[in-house]
Amino acid sequence: MVFFEAFNPNFREIISKKSKILQNIKKYTLPLRGGLLHPRHLRRFPRAILERSIRARTYGIPMNDTILCRVLGKYKMFVDPEDRGLSPHLILDGYWEIHVTEVMIDLVKDGMTAIDVGANLGYFSILLADLVGPDGKVFIAEPNPNLMSLLDQSIRINGYENRVELVSDAITAESGKELTLEIPKNFPQNGTIHWDGDDNSTSVHVRTKTLDEVVGDRPVDFIKIDVEGSEQAVWTGMQGILGRGKPLSIILEFNPGRYDDPMTFLNNFLQSGFALSQIKAKGRVPVTPEAVMEDPRHIDRMLVLSR
Repeated sequence: MVFFEAFNPNFREIISKKSKILQNIKKYTLPLRGGLLHPRHLRRFPRAILERSIRARTYGIPMNDTILCRVLGKYKMFVDPEDRGLSPHLILDGYWEIHVTEVMIDLVKDGMTAIDVGANLGYFSILLADLVGPDGKVFIAEPNPNLMSLLDQSIRINGYENRVELVSDAITAESGKELTLEIPKNFPQNGTIHWDGDDNSTSVHVRTKTLDEVVGDRPVDFIKIDVEGSEQAVWTGMQGILGRGKPLSIILEFNPGRYDDPMTFLNNFLQSGFALSQIKAKGRVPVTPEAVMEDPRHIDRMLVLSR
């Protein structure tokens, strides 16, 4: 100790502070059953501690043409090694959009019926399946067949297959149509409908279905919609759900540059009885349609609609 103090007179103080930090990390990460996190921990402890705790439990194992990794300190997920969008974050960090994750945990309760439209690899889908519990139900829609295959494996390896229903159709304004989904190479989460492809994308033909047809008469409590600009078409095809007038929470990605009339779309939320807020880094902030439109048009916003 004396040797190190010769280089830095504050060495003892530095060691003391580091020891306290390590004690705090130990306090928040070790006394957990089975050494794994529970989603409710994400709302109980400071975010910085949780992010470190999640990373400490993160690892990836190559398995043939996929990678098996642990996310959110608990769930096993199969991801795409060629994906340069979402997969690297899940493999190395173990989480994605932690501020959105926290809001979802606040909104979804045991026994609810939830829907994930545009599930991608299923990060939020798996979280939803855990949050609703064995008495709840999650409808998971993802038209990209490669992502759906990985998602299906992730659902099964976590033991949630009895509480989810997988939907491989594209969720739009009308059922029974056939559309072309263009999937950019290395960025499968950015698959779009009605787009002129090129050599850097793959085209797949998919059938369409409305959200109303997917759930039928079943009451719905929570919906997440993230479909790369097709959010308005999804909204059009869920008027039956909206018309029931029951309490409902929706997390929806909104990008004004992707819609012909974004202000009308925003006003549709209010006309359907929803209060509007936006997910910021520190949580939900109430907003008006005008405030949403003040941000740059090309920026994605995560909105929360609640009633």
